[in-house]
Amino acid sequence: MADIASPNFGFLAIHDAQLVRLGALAEWYFTEDPVTCLIKLRQYGESLAQLVAAMAGLFRDAQELQADLLRRLRFERVVPPEVADLFHHIRQAGNKATHQNEGNHTEALAALKFGRELGYHWV
Repeated sequence: MADIASPNFGFLAIHDAQLVRLGALAEWYFTEDPVTCLIKLRQYGESLAQLVAAMAGLFRDAQELQADLLRRLRFERVVPPEVADLFHHIRQAGNKATHQNEGNHTEALAALKFGRELGYHWV
């Protein structure tokens, strides 16, 4: 499964293989397990936010909380508010999936769309 293709995240391959892998896994899990799809998308959002921070010279470390990183990226005007909102949506849906085992196909599809849009914005 390490080399699975992604129709929606494959364009990221020239930038970061891990983003493609996480996006592809989210797509793969979507049909049978939307909760796992949301968890993979949360991981994707974390990786993408860290990449954006690194590109802006603002990366601190991988242990920084995602919410804190997103606040910093918005405060430093690296990401506009509407983009920060997409990151937060994925983070919150992923948190619900991870900690409460909650998520459905509607939420997972929205998060997949937001994740793809974020990828186009920042790489």
